[in-house]
Amino acid sequence: MTLLFDYVSAFGGGSGQATDFLLPRQQRIIPDAISYLRSLGIPIPDEGNRGGTLAVTFVGLGSPSGGAVTVRTTTEVGGGRAGLAYAGVTGSNRLSEPVYLCGLRQNPSDRSNVAFQNVGGVTDGNVTLRISVYSGDSTVAIDLPDEILSPGEFRQLTEILKPLGLSSGYAKVQRMAGTAPFYAYGVINDQNNSDGSFVAPTSASTAAPRRGFTIPVVVENSQFETEIILTNWSSAPKALRLDYVAESIDTNDKTSRYSITLNAGAQVIVPSLVQFLRSNGSPGVGLKGLTYSGALFVEAIDGDASEVFGSARTSSLGAGGRFGLFYSGVPFGQGSSSSTWLFGLQQNGESRTNLAIVNTGETDSSTDVFRVEIYDGTNGTFVTSAQFNVRARGWMQIGSIMANYAPNINQGYVRVTRTSGTNPFITYAVINDGATNLERTSDGAFVASSP
Repeated sequence: MTLLFDYVSAFGGGSGQATDFLLPRQQRIIPDAISYLRSLGIPIPDEGNRGGTLAVTFVGLGSPSGGAVTVRTTTEVGGGRAGLAYAGVTGSNRLSEPVYLCGLRQNPSDRSNVAFQNVGGVTDGNVTLRISVYSGDSTVAIDLPDEILSPGEFRQLTEILKPLGLSSGYAKVQRMAGTAPFYAYGVINDQNNSDGSFVAPTSASTAAPRRGFTIPVVVENSQFETEIILTNWSSAPKALRLDYVAESIDTNDKTSRYSITLNAGAQVIVPSLVQFLRSNGSPGVGLKGLTYSGALFVEAIDGDASEVFGSARTSSLGAGGRFGLFYSGVPFGQGSSSSTWLFGLQQNGESRTNLAIVNTGETDSSTDVFRVEIYDGTNGTFVTSAQFNVRARGWMQIGSIMANYAPNINQGYVRVTRTSGTNPFITYAVINDGATNLERTSDGAFVASSP
């Protein structure tokens, strides 16, 4: 299979095109993308700050979903590396409608950037984007100057909230002129160790009303804790019910329930959800010290959560700040129903990979049964498989999956197939810095599944 690369420099110079190849079912992990592109003949300078957008075209795919690109951007810190992961923008997730970037903040601990790209081709022409910022306690927007981007162009607004004097908020990105597709995302950076969390865009469309969404995991243990972000960009208050399901919850159904109302235009950031539930007397949450890990189900009490969304960040202390990863809720009805793929898994002296599965319980109370198949990324060969059962509204994690199930390979990919059960499910992977827990930084990069 031929790979066509088109690199458009945003800073540092060196735009150009190149080609390479990939064998069928092969996965290649390239530690330094800039050096790799330069080795292929793209004239990127040897030194200085360099960055831009990269279009990758797979020639000869049997289906549009037959190829994937996953990126992890990291920096050296605290005896290891910290960073974030994100998937390549495909035809299905290129944007034309308005989107929101939620959970932004500017304070002594964190800063937030917003970035956007014209992901169209040369014939698509320029696109004009408008970025509107909301304070999180009002539906009134602050419109920033429109941005005009040529094909492939990338631009970032660093510390977007700082000049506006806001400590938290969210942004809306919409196309004002042109027909080219675009993409937008946010990054929350730790002020002390520069660890980043990737904030994916959330559609502003209300064409398909939804009852609620699933946040895949909320954790509290001796090392990690999870904050949640709830955003209501509608013009009316929204009453929400939060169902936190974890084995350590001391109720008959392992569920702790709490209700919260978001005012119109409001965004609420809860620094530690489990502690929040504990402090507010939510049933089943015991004293601090137990390990809590499970999914959070958020549902609109009036049945309409169309303009409400949630996300989370799980983090731990490190290098004077926090190391963590950010992930979005999955709307009810958008979970997987048959199989998913997870790419870019690693197990070596610097990295390990965990894999998690959530049974959303949206259909009934049945247990889902899953077959997890592991493939060697170097040649695409099947290595082994294992079976796992996940009860309705249950969460399970397979820690260091490759070390425990495929110890003879150091990089690969996984297919997760539901073999029994009727409930939708969510799968994801986390690539952690360090071959074992507590090595290096233990910073995680969240890898969402592909169909």
